[in-house]
Amino acid sequence: MKVLFFDIEDKDPVGKATKCNSMKQLLKIADIITIHVDGREENTNLIDFAELELMKKGAVLINTSRGHVVNFPAVLDNLKSEKLHSGAFDVHPDEPNCYKGKYTSVLQKLPNVILTPHIGAYTEEAQYNVGNSVSNKIIRYISKNNPEDCVNESALRY
Repeated sequence: MKVLFFDIEDKDPVGKATKCNSMKQLLKIADIITIHVDGREENTNLIDFAELELMKKGAVLINTSRGHVVNFPAVLDNLKSEKLHSGAFDVHPDEPNCYKGKYTSVLQKLPNVILTPHIGAYTEEAQYNVGNSVSNKIIRYISKNNPEDCVNESALRY
């Protein structure tokens, strides 16, 4: 796989990744586009009708960054016209709220779309494992004064 990237900050390529000069250049040549941006307002509809038009026919779009970054109606049009081959999204313009009933999306029920919640660690099993892990780390620190996986050990001195 040839890995291409574009970043608004001037960053050197890592490994064998190739830096594109612009997002337009990347969108025109990439087969699979994954989005990794922050939630700032300027990123709203970063991928919209114009950007989807630049993409190759048969491209795949994956967004795991923020829901407002991709315009879902634009994606829907491009999926239905088969300009986009498929898409995968674990973030949504309106994030699902399990307390407010059933989640709906314009992309639901499309055979070439994967929609998942952005809360993969929120399953019963994951919460149980996190609770055990944190408890064990606290016990280890109290009993042995030995922090496990500590990111900032100097903070423990206070």
